[in-house]
Amino acid sequence: MWALKSKERAEDNLAIIASQHPEDEDAQRRAQAATSLPQDFGIAPQSPQAGSSRIISASPSEPQHSVKLPVELYRMIIEYVNTFPQQSGSREATLVALSCTCKTLNRFAEEFIYKHPGILQDDDKQWKFLFSLKIRPTRAGLVRSLILNWNLQVENDDPVMDIIASCPNVEFLFVGTGGGDPMMVYVDQLEGLQLILSICSRLKSLHYFTGLRPNGGGQDRIGAVEAKRYLSDWISGHPRVKQSLKQLETLGLVGPSGWLLQGSLQYLSSNLTSLKLGCNTVLDFSSTPLFDISQQCQKLKVLVVSYRLVTTDDLEKACKSWASTLETLKVDWVAEKKDWISKVIPHLRRLKVLFLGGGCSVSVDSINAISKSEMSLEWISIMNVEGLYLMSMFGTFVASDAVNEALADMIAAHSSTLRHVRLSLCVDKVVVRGCKMAKGLRSLDIELPYETPPPLIDGFLDSCPELVDFPERFEEYSYRQSEWKDRKQLRMEKLPMQKKLLEGHIIDD
Repeated sequence: MWALKSKERAEDNLAIIASQHPEDEDAQRRAQAATSLPQDFGIAPQSPQAGSSRIISASPSEPQHSVKLPVELYRMIIEYVNTFPQQSGSREATLVALSCTCKTLNRFAEEFIYKHPGILQDDDKQWKFLFSLKIRPTRAGLVRSLILNWNLQVENDDPVMDIIASCPNVEFLFVGTGGGDPMMVYVDQLEGLQLILSICSRLKSLHYFTGLRPNGGGQDRIGAVEAKRYLSDWISGHPRVKQSLKQLETLGLVGPSGWLLQGSLQYLSSNLTSLKLGCNTVLDFSSTPLFDISQQCQKLKVLVVSYRLVTTDDLEKACKSWASTLETLKVDWVAEKKDWISKVIPHLRRLKVLFLGGGCSVSVDSINAISKSEMSLEWISIMNVEGLYLMSMFGTFVASDAVNEALADMIAAHSSTLRHVRLSLCVDKVVVRGCKMAKGLRSLDIELPYETPPPLIDGFLDSCPELVDFPERFEEYSYRQSEWKDRKQLRMEKLPMQKKLLEGHIIDD
């Protein structure tokens, strides 16, 4: 929690302000919250220090001699500030500053400040956010998203569950529990999930992240199978929870949290359109878990499988089941060495985004199958291609002639729709020329061949007017460096992974 001296000083100051301004409702609520909140967590209250000097209230007020502007203008100011880049930090700081100037701006600014309050992953931010909700409870009703880190190692002194319990209108929840065990489930995790599902009845997007936690710590645990069964039975006895699970649209799991999906699967519905199964997620409730999910959630649009697949048989069946709806497919790691891509791709006619990670060995036949497919690909990422050789002089993996020809044909086949291309290998000039055919290209990530002629690079400036994300060597090889520098200014800001999820980007590029 806050440092003890700072906390006591804050309590004293708020109590003094409340006594000096008995008519100020905000001041009274702040003083009451400063006392009751610590008491809720077993911390003894402190009395205001005698002889304290007068303190000015920080409540926003209307100056007695101020120019009154139309209310619509105040809202326009706030809405404009809300468009500031997230990464710079200026958006939140400016909104908070404006909210302190007058009550009108405060009313409009708080809608944006509390709707998406940002990443609350350290104790200090969490306690201050909870305190702000306690002093003005109406703020809690504004909150639509929460990005929290739940510290399971701290008993009776973690505000995460109190924050969640205060915000019944949350639609997006990202909660990291700090740790887990593949075979066991900590009781506090299970109880916390029950609270989340009970409180957040409007939840549409749930991202539940755990890491591998060492054994010990004295915390109660139960087997993963027992936890799955217990969760399923508990949900069946709570009609409101069953209804809220049916409306869930996005589910993201990372770490040993497969028990959550196993326990809730029968209550999910075709409203679920995005599913992310991250590293160390264990789905062992059947021999075909992905296919089982496809039968329960029949309209999936986004599928991310980042855990290690021993075989692709289950994935192939599931993808064929989702053939009429699947638009995004990301597979990171397949142990089996076979061309599964050629079997799946012809069925996925609606696919727009294809990510094949470093653990997927992509053959020339696989690339040719993508070339011949009828889908309208907008985004292609291939991280590991068969048929590479190491150029020891530069320490770079270089594509063979067959791979280069296949990649060039693939890009040409989808050039009318491609917006993003990422190839984690050094390609030949024939592939670079093929990329220039994609007139709508916005981002390009490739290793350029040695001594690429500048005219070949600068041709992108003319053929691809929207290209703003490109290899750094474009500037090095270019005769038109100033134009490339101008393009870099138009790049989209790089958001933290949690913010990408909030905006619907379930893929981590």
